[in-house]
Amino acid sequence: GLGEIHRHEAELCERLRAGLNELPGFEVFGHADASRRVGTLSFRCEALPAPEIGGILDQAFDIAIRPGLHCAPYIHRSLGSFPDGLLRVALRLNTSADIDALLAALREITAI
Repeated sequence: GLGEIHRHEAELCERLRAGLNELPGFEVFGHADASRRVGTLSFRCEALPAPEIGGILDQAFDIAIRPGLHCAPYIHRSLGSFPDGLLRVALRLNTSADIDALLAALREITAI
């Protein structure tokens, strides 16, 4: 049911949030309280722009996420993430292994 879907999304979101907080140079956006979030997580990396990371993840790791302004350029101006935007991950159909693979890929990309 919907409660189980929300619980699954919240667990994955928290796993990703915790992993990103351990990586140097990453900033996570959104409410820290899992009960006030939906099944997406937005973040950025100070070392590389969102479109570049999104392209590397897609081409080198076969991981699809959404880089960019997400139809909200004024919010990105307010957040200070304009013009590159943020990276956004939708977590509904993912597994813990998917989150771990994304974090490993981000570690590898930013270690270069």
